[in-house]
Amino acid sequence: MYIQHWKFILFRHMPDIDALMQEWPGEVEEFLKEINLPTGALDLELPAYVDIICAVLDIPVYKSRIQSLHVLFTLYSVFKNSQHFRHLAEENYMENEDSIADRLVID
Repeated sequence: MYIQHWKFILFRHMPDIDALMQEWPGEVEEFLKEINLPTGALDLELPAYVDIICAVLDIPVYKSRIQSLHVLFTLYSVFKNSQHFRHLAEENYMENEDSIADRLVID
């Protein structure tokens, strides 16, 4: 059985995934703890929301957002599958066990 592998060709310069995964400066980390990042609840059109999320993550957006979305989802996939970040998330969850989580309860 022949499986064809597709290669995504980027026409514009996009940052390397490893560069995007670098730790942010401490000031940025502290700032992000003080503010709320945009959620899907914002009253925005999808393209504007994509622009905001990509700007926060330092992913350039050009006329077509396809390349930017490709980089965004690749970054998400790498983070999700990273043992290092999974371990940090588990530690954070254990530290916050006593807090009340947001839940949707349907009676």
